[in-house]
Amino acid sequence: PHNTITRMSHSNRKLHYDINVPLSSTFSSSKRKHQAHKYQMRLHQLGYHGIAFCHTAYGRLKMDKDDADVTLPWKDLLASSSSPPLSATHKNNDTARTTDENQSFGRTNSFGMKIYRRLNIIVEEVSDVSRILLHVNSTTADAASVSNLLQKYDIISLQPMNEPALQNICELLSSSSPSDNVASVSSSSNNAHFVDILVMEYATGSRGGYGLPYKLRKEYLAKTLQAGVTFELCYGTAILDPKRRQGFL
Repeated sequence: PHNTITRMSHSNRKLHYDINVPLSSTFSSSKRKHQAHKYQMRLHQLGYHGIAFCHTAYGRLKMDKDDADVTLPWKDLLASSSSPPLSATHKNNDTARTTDENQSFGRTNSFGMKIYRRLNIIVEEVSDVSRILLHVNSTTADAASVSNLLQKYDIISLQPMNEPALQNICELLSSSSPSDNVASVSSSSNNAHFVDILVMEYATGSRGGYGLPYKLRKEYLAKTLQAGVTFELCYGTAILDPKRRQGFL
């Protein structure tokens, strides 16, 4: 597990989720199913209540390779005994978010855990930022394809690899006001761009991989939080490497 979050239920019971569990899209269906089941069984034994399997994309999204039904198909993530989706708007294990405000978020497995599909996009080029985030104000077929692809995932995260990319992401997240149709697309998304998380990876810095690859400025934080996006600190490498642990702290 890479990142754990805890929230309180209505009964004041702590609920634990691992929201960043990589699952390679290059695995065969049988191997992916085996790995997914192994992760779910182990986290269930540790007392977790939910898990997000993560597919990582690099730069511009590829419609044929980054689609959630290709990278993280529900038939591989959920055992045959798993309960069906709670919402009637989900059909045939491959339906995205809909305009139904009461639709469920994620799906439930046979252990009673919630399972989510996450897309993490690593961003190096400023031009890729615009392509990912500006689809909400465009009516082109290409923009519609990007929008439809994003909506198939339960969680969307962006991982900027340099300061220009970070700055552009923060400005676009805070500057665009959602249109009426976009705002109604998903009650689960925090903003008009469907972005939920901004990833800060401390193992990619210029100081031998011991820091961030950019300077984190106060205005970046303010703009991102204003857009309803949260930050994620990846601590996995800090556990394994003392030098990276020091940089993380």
